[in-house]
Amino acid sequence: MIPLLALFALLPLLHAASCSAPRAVCNPLLPPGYLSPTFTSSRAQLDSYAQKSIDSLLARTDHKNGYFKDGGGFWTAQNGWTAVADYDRLRGSKVLAARVSAAQDLLVKTSTTGVPLVNEFNDDAGWAALANLRAYEAYGEKKYMDRAKVVWEYLTTQIVTEQVLNDGYLKSVKNPDNKISRTCNGKSMLGGVYWVNGGTAHPDQAKDAGVNAVSTGLFALLSAELCGITKDKAKYCSKGYRSAQWLDDHVVGPDGLLWDGVHGTTCKITDWKFTYNAALYIGAYATLGSLTSNATALLLAERTAKESLKTTQWNSPNGIIKEGAGDVKGSDDGIGFKSVLVRALYRSYPYFKDAGLKAAIVEYVNIQYYGLTQLDADSKTQPVEYGRNWAGPAYQGSTAHAQLAALDVLNAITLNPKSAFLKAEAKGMTVIKTQPRVGGC
Repeated sequence: MIPLLALFALLPLLHAASCSAPRAVCNPLLPPGYLSPTFTSSRAQLDSYAQKSIDSLLARTDHKNGYFKDGGGFWTAQNGWTAVADYDRLRGSKVLAARVSAAQDLLVKTSTTGVPLVNEFNDDAGWAALANLRAYEAYGEKKYMDRAKVVWEYLTTQIVTEQVLNDGYLKSVKNPDNKISRTCNGKSMLGGVYWVNGGTAHPDQAKDAGVNAVSTGLFALLSAELCGITKDKAKYCSKGYRSAQWLDDHVVGPDGLLWDGVHGTTCKITDWKFTYNAALYIGAYATLGSLTSNATALLLAERTAKESLKTTQWNSPNGIIKEGAGDVKGSDDGIGFKSVLVRALYRSYPYFKDAGLKAAIVEYVNIQYYGLTQLDADSKTQPVEYGRNWAGPAYQGSTAHAQLAALDVLNAITLNPKSAFLKAEAKGMTVIKTQPRVGGC
């Protein structure tokens, strides 16, 4: 809600880690009730279990369309393939390249709009573009970059521009009922991205005038990442900043977390707060700030990251994310939201300047790994299958959706230094243990 430049002077002073341990158990950015995990396995051991977890997910692939059986829909499939490609990238491997390629070649064909990877939901297209960028990073194949660019170009037709404001609605959906206000709460609506585009599968949804945090945040992050890869700041970074500014103007709350969106006609705010909206904001500003040497953008990303680590909105008293809990057989979208936050934290980690925040992120990731393996896995000593209730109380089974969400945590533990793991394999032991956190520094 606060303009980008004006917020700079209001941000809290940077924290510095003052603890000597590899993971600062006295880090002031983490509440004293949080767990303080320590690995009791070798890194090679954990990677061997993670590979089996990947294999378990791949066994659920629907080879007709690239989705995962019992894994939700298009956007969750794309997040699953994002995590698979990132698994290879982080480990310097191309073992999974053929599986990713085959799936993405199928997913391209599921379009309902005539544009590859674009269905009726603009956020789904954003997830697809980012998944292809992850594959490009991991494997270097040009087709992935080309697809991401095609999606980006399409999404530029879904942004609120001056022409859209002059017309009074987004003409591409051919529905004058989809009216847009020039300003909401005293701020221009320029830069926001509509949630739906009226694709053929749900033409009635063309009437939806929602301008959402997820669709806008995805476009901002996609623009930032294309800017970094292509080095075309004028084309991509500028668009990313405009959409990030829309987030600041309309959905960023006083605590730095994001509301879900704004109704373009009535200006009513949808006041839900989800992990993945904060994640996209963190990723967009961290990437943009690093690419353009913009200290203020980095501070905005760090501010929301810090709040994400401690908020009770989605964190349990012990620090394990509670969002998305429920019946493991359920298929609601919320199962996978939290994994996007974990991904944003580990991908933004290299851009952050605050040493205390970086140390807190590593331990926060380890807390999630503790929850996964000790409270929601098929085994505490050789975990392979994961559920949706990271905070417990007990493992109830797994689905592809729950499994793919867990992969981001398995990727994120690579932030730990080698010294955090045992040097030799430890058989028959839990893979990680915890102790009470030492409060105060």
